[in-house]
Amino acid sequence: MDYIKMMKERNIQFNLVEEFEAERIFRVEYSYYKLLEYSPLFPRYNGDREINKFVKLDFLQLYYIAKIDEKFSHITMLACLDIEQALKTIILFDMDKNDIKQQVLDDFLAFDREYILSTYTPDNFQIISEKYMSNNILSLELEQVIDIFQFGSLIRIFDFIKENYSDFVELKKYELIGKHLNSAKNIRNIVAHNNSLISQLNIRHELKTDIVSSFIGQNGVKNKTLRTNMSKKIVFDFCHLLHLYYLIVPKEKILQMQKEIQNFFNIIDENYSSILKDNQTLHSVYNFLQMVTNVYEKFFEKSIDN
Repeated sequence: MDYIKMMKERNIQFNLVEEFEAERIFRVEYSYYKLLEYSPLFPRYNGDREINKFVKLDFLQLYYIAKIDEKFSHITMLACLDIEQALKTIILFDMDKNDIKQQVLDDFLAFDREYILSTYTPDNFQIISEKYMSNNILSLELEQVIDIFQFGSLIRIFDFIKENYSDFVELKKYELIGKHLNSAKNIRNIVAHNNSLISQLNIRHELKTDIVSSFIGQNGVKNKTLRTNMSKKIVFDFCHLLHLYYLIVPKEKILQMQKEIQNFFNIIDENYSSILKDNQTLHSVYNFLQMVTNVYEKFFEKSIDN
């Protein structure tokens, strides 16, 4: 298919990049449809004859956003993996400390048996047979089950423990963690399926006062800036992910993540700043995320000093 022609028909221009370079990008980096995911971030003409045609949109702008999105997704996935590991550690530590590992496992498998058996078959998860020499997840110990569990299942057993074993855990901590898990799951699902984060910036939700918005607002971010950006669902979820990260991930990992995030900002400033200046939505979100990460870095520094 002639993707360049298809883009030109929608008034996507090639003034900032040669067409042969665009063809190379289609072949080896991003598909036509992947790049088009970011087009809703740009204005279109209103006239009937020009419906679906864009106003002053260049191919290079879409390409730059794809590059930014790729790096943003990389950082987000690293954060999700660290959170996942921290959550597993919390569960196993609490169950071991109270000597209730087998009881919790038996009760949870009985409670969620159909889901577990249909999701974690040896064919779907070869680790069951290859690592643990078993043909049935029901025969494994809690440490092994937790090791195998994906993020969604991890949340299920975490919620089960919170609801049924509140006498054995620090309930306030579990409830606090639980406030952020849906956002973390939403973000992880998007990134794990190689979908775009940035393309969803136009998806909004009803913003209500919550623990993360309050925390950010109390630490210097103006109310108008806060409302404008936190009303974007993907920004809201990312901020909750970041809050959860600082809540449960060990400080050594936090220091590494801070370097990753700062490097991300540096790369954008050095290579892609022009695209941000030309797009109000991207510019606003980028500035907001810089403010938010600074808030958490300063809070973390104070907690270390104390």
